[in-house]
Amino acid sequence: SEYPNNHKRAHVIIFCMQWPFVSALLGILAFNSQLSWLALVALAPLFFFFLTEQRLGRLLAGTALFRLTFLVGTVYFIGDPLLYLISTGLFLGLPITVWFLHKHISRHLLLISLPLWWTLWDMIQARWTPLPTAIVMWGNAAANTVFLGLGRWGGIAGLTFFVVSINVLGVVAWHFWKTAWRWHWIGAAAGIIMAIGGVIR
Repeated sequence: SEYPNNHKRAHVIIFCMQWPFVSALLGILAFNSQLSWLALVALAPLFFFFLTEQRLGRLLAGTALFRLTFLVGTVYFIGDPLLYLISTGLFLGLPITVWFLHKHISRHLLLISLPLWWTLWDMIQARWTPLPTAIVMWGNAAANTVFLGLGRWGGIAGLTFFVVSINVLGVVAWHFWKTAWRWHWIGAAAGIIMAIGGVIR
C-alpha cells in the first residue's frame, strides 16, 4: 500500500530538515549569548544538508526553515512577519544556487565555494530587505571574538566570508575524521586559526 511509503517519506523529510533547524538554533545562541564562537561551527549542519540534498523543493524548504527560525530568534524585536518573509525570500537565492551547482560541479567544489555564495546572498538580503538584517549577517557574530580585526580589511562582507569559511573547514575536517589524515587536518585547522588570530590582534 501507499501508506508505508508515505510514512517512510515523511521520516526522511523530517530527518533532512533537522539539520537546518539545528544550525538556526546554534546561530541564535551565537548572536544572543556569550557563545559567539558557535558561529564558527553553527553552519556545519546546514552545509551537510546542502551537500546531501539535491532536490530543489527540499533545499528551498530547509533554507526557509533555517532563515525564518534564525530571524525570529535574533531580530525578534522587529515583530513584522512580512519583513521576515522578504528577507527569507531574498536569501532563497542561496539554495537555488546550490541546486544549480549540484548539476554542474562536484560536491567538493560546491563545498569550497559556499563562503562566496553565502556572503553574496547574505549581502543581497541585507541590502534589499527594509529592516536592519545587516546586524545578523553571519560575520557580525565575530564582533565579540579575536577575529573582529579582520573587519579592517573586508568589512562585514570579509568577516562573513571568513566565519563561513571556518564552518566549511569544519565540514571538511569532519569528512576526513575517520581517515588516517584526521589529526593532520585538525592540526592544520588549529594552526591556521591561531595564525590568523595572532596577525589581527
